[in-house]
Amino acid sequence: IIILIFLSRVIYNIFNEGSDFDIPYTLSKLFYQKIDIFQDLSRNPLYPHSLYFLFGPFTLFSLETAKIIFFLLNIFFLINLILYLKKIFQLSINEVKIIFLIAFTATPFTNLLAIGNLSLLIFYCLIHYYYNRSNLSKSLYLLISFFKYNVSFIFIIYSFINKEYKVLTYFISLNLFFAVCYYLYLDNFSIERIFDPYILALELVRGGGEVNNIGKSFFSIQSILIYFNLDKFYPLFFLLSLVLIFLAYKKLEVENHTKLVSLFIFSSILVYHGMYEFIILLPFAVYVLKNRRIISY
Repeated sequence: IIILIFLSRVIYNIFNEGSDFDIPYTLSKLFYQKIDIFQDLSRNPLYPHSLYFLFGPFTLFSLETAKIIFFLLNIFFLINLILYLKKIFQLSINEVKIIFLIAFTATPFTNLLAIGNLSLLIFYCLIHYYYNRSNLSKSLYLLISFFKYNVSFIFIIYSFINKEYKVLTYFISLNLFFAVCYYLYLDNFSIERIFDPYILALELVRGGGEVNNIGKSFFSIQSILIYFNLDKFYPLFFLLSLVLIFLAYKKLEVENHTKLVSLFIFSSILVYHGMYEFIILLPFAVYVLKNRRIISY
């Protein structure tokens, strides 16, 4: 009953409040009209080239219909993830009920479901990337999760630490393939244009508190540094953190599930995230529930 109450509010917000889904939907529509979406920064074209191809099927429907389809997909992803975490962490029925209640009532999830953000899709792909054994499947999951670099960047680094060189080769090749196809479709191919979305994303981060409210919260180390006017030290802090993480994973023997949880924690604190992106901490909630001896932490 509680979950249904929350979902009813989510459904109301889908049709009456703002939507993140509009951005990839509109950008994909423009791309199929042979408009180079990276030419207008006001449209927020920060996604990699692959998104505009893989998002194509949604553009066959009206925006309102596409929103409903994506909402139903998000519900599927969420239920599938909870059941997958049940299997991985060997949760009891009562523990699964608690996780369902947390997932469907927590602000990040209700916010995400209401605005149609891509973060749940990214979360779904990262979990399946981590536990999958096929190199090609892992690279495809990593490709989709790369739609949001601020969430998935740590897993790309982890793939390198874990010596998944075939996965990274497939991943880079697929990104290059979609980038080349993007500009060939628009008839304006040039090598330097391949990096357009990443350059724009870097400019957004450099915008600091001016953009995306990064400096108006304590959601990440970056936010805190901006708040205290120390953001010039953020690149150094970020690189040092990556070096320490690299050394820790190389030197320390860490249990597999613990490592997964730590990857999501590092992702959440090193780079700015919107509220909806904190869905990536659901495995941490599962981990704490399963290991009750650390509940005080």
